[in-house]
Amino acid sequence: MKISLSKLNQILLFISYFIYLSFSLLARVTFLGSFLKLCTNIAVFLLIFSIILQFRKYKKTDLLIFMFLFCLSFLLIWKNHDSNFFKFSLFLMAMKNVEFKKCVRFDFFLRLFLISLVLLFYILGYTPDVISYFEGKIRRSLGFTNPNSLGMHFLILCFDMIYLKQFKISHLQIILMILLLLFVDYFSGSRTADLVLVVMIILCLIYKYKPNFFEKYWVKKIMCNSFLIFSLLTLLGVFTFNKGSTLGRELNLLLSNRLKNIQIYQNFYKISLFGNDITNAGLTIDNTFAYLLYGLGIIPYVFFLIMFKKLLTKILKQKDYLLLIIMTCFTFYGLSERLWFFVDYNIFMLSFSILFQVSSGIEKKEINVQDKN
Repeated sequence: MKISLSKLNQILLFISYFIYLSFSLLARVTFLGSFLKLCTNIAVFLLIFSIILQFRKYKKTDLLIFMFLFCLSFLLIWKNHDSNFFKFSLFLMAMKNVEFKKCVRFDFFLRLFLISLVLLFYILGYTPDVISYFEGKIRRSLGFTNPNSLGMHFLILCFDMIYLKQFKISHLQIILMILLLLFVDYFSGSRTADLVLVVMIILCLIYKYKPNFFEKYWVKKIMCNSFLIFSLLTLLGVFTFNKGSTLGRELNLLLSNRLKNIQIYQNFYKISLFGNDITNAGLTIDNTFAYLLYGLGIIPYVFFLIMFKKLLTKILKQKDYLLLIIMTCFTFYGLSERLWFFVDYNIFMLSFSILFQVSSGIEKKEINVQDKN
């Protein structure tokens, strides 16, 4: 049976994503962690092989951009021991001729299966339960990397379902999603994931009953500049907390001491062009925007600042309001979490392929789907 190049590329991409997401969720399983980590090397090889197969189909401008991404990736690996930018670049380039909606569908079923597997291994005692305490409440991971990771994976699963439904999600399904995250919150205390889902549902309901709301000039400006806005809110929060103001202290409590953690990083690290090696910092910096500045540096931060603006603007022009809402919600989520920002955790980071025309021709199909709905 003859397989087309685009189909082969899709298979290689899905296998690679399967390996990476499996490692992200099952790394703490006693008998699987080391094996899956080794398999991630195979995933890198498959992605590179996929890129080589399609090399002639890339435009010169795209190749120049990807050369910049790879050079920056290797610099960050060498200097900071951070491979996340490298993985993002590989997946982005391998997305040629792969329909994004197919990726989301694949992620939905795969993530549902892997979440079930993690919970099963937890019940059987093959993966540890990471327990932490916050404001007198016990927080449990139920076999996931940490309690927040548990909430994040269920949140992305809900986003997958909403995106595949394309605004046709029923009230019963909305209630079930909220109940699911409340159940997860009971164990993990992942309040932010609950809040982001509520915001997502509210925005979807607004579009369903008042779609013209998203045509308002100020609404479009806020959503397209959400990455910058939440970056500035982070800066404002850190500034007020450093000043010792009541507002700063309240924001810090609301964000579960994340502003305090950023303050600690300020004492040990300086913001530079290419960031710092924070792999052995001993303290996680969960805020996405602070992680970008301290971990990766000014240049990667500016890159993503520009790319988010371009991506959200292009999505808006395509009138893919659902994807616009989802990516805006992720930038809001960035105030307290950063794992969503990594492509091996979040399939929606592959939507950046739209910018590089890696899936040109596919975009028209997705626009037609939106118009029909």
